[in-house]
Amino acid sequence: MRIASGPLLLSAALMLPALPSQAAMLDIATVAHSSVFVRDCRSAEARAANAMLPDKCEATAEFNLVDTMVEQRYVAALGGNSATIQATHAAAKVGGKVSQGSVDGSGALGQIVIKQGSFTQPYARVSSWTDVLQSYAWDGSGAATRTLGGTLDFNHVGMFGSDAFNATGTAAAATVDMTLSVFSLTTSTISVDTELVANQVYLYEEFALGLPGYRREAWVERFGEVSPVSFGATFSLEQGRTYFVEARVAAFARFGGALDATHTFSASITDLQGLTQAQPLAQPYLITNVPEPGSALMLLAGLLGLGCARGSVRRG
Repeated sequence: MRIASGPLLLSAALMLPALPSQAAMLDIATVAHSSVFVRDCRSAEARAANAMLPDKCEATAEFNLVDTMVEQRYVAALGGNSATIQATHAAAKVGGKVSQGSVDGSGALGQIVIKQGSFTQPYARVSSWTDVLQSYAWDGSGAATRTLGGTLDFNHVGMFGSDAFNATGTAAAATVDMTLSVFSLTTSTISVDTELVANQVYLYEEFALGLPGYRREAWVERFGEVSPVSFGATFSLEQGRTYFVEARVAAFARFGGALDATHTFSASITDLQGLTQAQPLAQPYLITNVPEPGSALMLLAGLLGLGCARGSVRRG
């Protein structure tokens, strides 16, 4: 079963003294965020008995996602270009491997690098979500059509693919979901509501939908495929517009499955002539959280509860 498209909703108990109590709009040209989520899919009785069999893991009328979430770690650098997070819960550590996500857009012009790993004990589900946004202005020189392309390379343990991950039963399984989006505006920044970012995980293109001149230029999505995955997106340039490139990778593993993407997602614009990349803020606006296990996390109903989130941006 494939998961419905839309933004990824989550509610978080944030420990963020600097976060304003009222919505604060922040104009930014770059974003980097990374997060990990861990679910212990055992009932209280199974946990008390130290039983490894997940007995509270399927989507049923009685299923409650909140009851199984034991860790959420999240960092968003608004106006930044790199972010790294790592799980600390034992359910997300296997054989010296730790579930983690990192993104780096600080290298050569036009390049993005994402590395992830989701490793899980036989009774748990673990996932990682990582996103980066870059932006470019064009001076009119060179070709008016450009290509953004690259590869996603990974290793996996257990059955692979979204159908296997979402199947009933307790078999080990893993899957990966990658999206690459290019959109443009007649302004040079997007306006982000920091309060919404603090309480929800979005594709940041969501924040551009109502801004001047918004236009979708290209969209690529890959999921449930064997490594390596190659991809490419072609888009046309127009002077006076700013072009935003957003890349997102989500890695999922359950019940002893594992997906190790530290072999890397990499994307780059093949022709950079006439393009100027926006630089990150000297001090990006950071939003982080390390909530207590069992806090009221209505997390990832469209992501962790059922599998991998689809990347289409909501337009309602």
